[in-house]
Amino acid sequence: MPRQSNMLTNLRRLLQPPTFSDTEKNLVAVMLHRLLLTVIGALTIFLVIALVYDLFHQYLGWVITLLIVQILFFFLLRTGRTRLVTNGFIVCATLGLFYSAYQFGGILSASYSGLVVVIIIAGIISKKKITPFFYAGVSILFGVLLVLSEMNNLTHSSTIQLSLIASWIGNSMTVLLSSALLVQAGQISRSSIDKILGEMS
Repeated sequence: MPRQSNMLTNLRRLLQPPTFSDTEKNLVAVMLHRLLLTVIGALTIFLVIALVYDLFHQYLGWVITLLIVQILFFFLLRTGRTRLVTNGFIVCATLGLFYSAYQFGGILSASYSGLVVVIIIAGIISKKKITPFFYAGVSILFGVLLVLSEMNNLTHSSTIQLSLIASWIGNSMTVLLSSALLVQAGQISRSSIDKILGEMS
C-alpha cells in the first residue's frame, strides 16, 4: 500500500504544472504543460486505436517519433527551459500540421485550419512582435503550395479525404484550443498589468 501511495503521489506531481518564481514564466509554463498533456494524450489515443484496429501503418513511425519528442519537451519544461520548449513545440506543431494537412484533405483539412493555434501560441509567448506574422506568412505560403499541388494533381494517391464528421471534429478542436489559448493570454496580460501596478504603488 505505501508503495502504491508513493506512486500515486508521484503521478499527481507529474501531472501538475511546474512552478517558478517569475510570474510570467510560470503562466507560460502552465500553458505549455496543458498543451503538451493534450498533445501527448491525443497521440497516445491515436496510437492505441491504430494498433488495436490495425490502421494507418504508414504513419505509425511518424506518430511514435512525435510522441517521444513531446514527452521529451514535457520533462524539459519541468527543468525551467520554457524558451527551448516553446520554440521546439511551435516548430514541431507547424511541421506536424503541414504533414497532416498534406496527407488528410489538403487546404480544406482541419489540420490547415489548426495552424492558427500555432500562430496564437507564437503571439502569446514570443517577445518579438514579428514572430506570429512570420508563422502566419509561412502558413499562407504552405497553403499556396497545397493549392498548386492539388490543381496540378501532384498530391500522392495515398492522400486520405476525411469525412464531414471527422473534419467537424478537427475544426471543433481548433476552436476549443484557440479559445483556451486566448484565455491563457488574458491571464498573462492581467498578471503583467498587476505587476506593473504593484511596482507603481
